[in-house]
Amino acid sequence: MEQAIFLFAWKRFTWRGVYEARKSKLFKVIFQTIFTGMMLSSPIILELQKKSLIDYSVQGSLIGMIYISLIVLNVIFLLGISVMALAINLTAAFPLSFKEIFAFLSYSATIPAVIAMVAGLFGNVSFVYLVYNFGILFFALFVYKKGQLEHIRNKNV
Repeated sequence: MEQAIFLFAWKRFTWRGVYEARKSKLFKVIFQTIFTGMMLSSPIILELQKKSLIDYSVQGSLIGMIYISLIVLNVIFLLGISVMALAINLTAAFPLSFKEIFAFLSYSATIPAVIAMVAGLFGNVSFVYLVYNFGILFFALFVYKKGQLEHIRNKNV
């Protein structure tokens, strides 16, 4: 059990684990994308519940629609970034496939999503996607470059 928790945290919160997560199976990648989308929607839902002027039955269906729409938007966003990342990948020493890029981006979205969730819970909800969108781009680029450099060093040794 402890090893499973360690592996879960290692794949999501270390740069080497995020880079190695590109080899994950597709169902794990989709689950990770759903997990990230749910983290992003929690500050919005809490804000809705704080300022609720509507009936609880309507609020419950609205919360379900928010979860589903934000998860779908997160999948579309990650697919779009994956397509754009293929252009960066063309000049790489060890290019990745589209599936590997999508898996890599799905796992690298965890840290920016946690930071965005905290910013939304304790700050303003409007900053959630601003922090997430810029955070995933910078963090993914950092991990990608660092992983490529380590991959080159290991091949030259």
